[in-house]
Amino acid sequence: MATGRLGTQYPVPLRDQGTWGAPAGLLVAAQHKLPAVYYRRYYVASGGLISYGYDLFDQYRRAAGYVDRILKGEKPADLPVQAPTRYELVINLKTAKALGPRSAGDGARARRFDKAMKKL
Repeated sequence: MATGRLGTQYPVPLRDQGTWGAPAGLLVAAQHKLPAVYYRRYYVASGGLISYGYDLFDQYRRAAGYVDRILKGEKPADLPVQAPTRYELVINLKTAKALGPRSAGDGARARRFDKAMKKL
């Protein structure tokens, strides 16, 4: 997030530099202690705060059904396009604690969040 003239915050898209090593967006967010949301679990495993996106492994499993149907004789052009049905939210609690509360009310929210996560 960047801050505008009137104190408003807006997202700043960062170009991904691939998956070899740490992506540029991850490094910038860590350097400036910015909360960031990513689209793959990989980024959270690399130290990012949150990821929300479709489950990649579920997509691979569903692709096997397409392969099966094609091998049984169906035309690929006749197969329907399917949107992801499974999404995942991944939160890195270590990074969340390192960022700390962002406002006066965040401390209480963070404690409630920790309690909720322990129940899972």
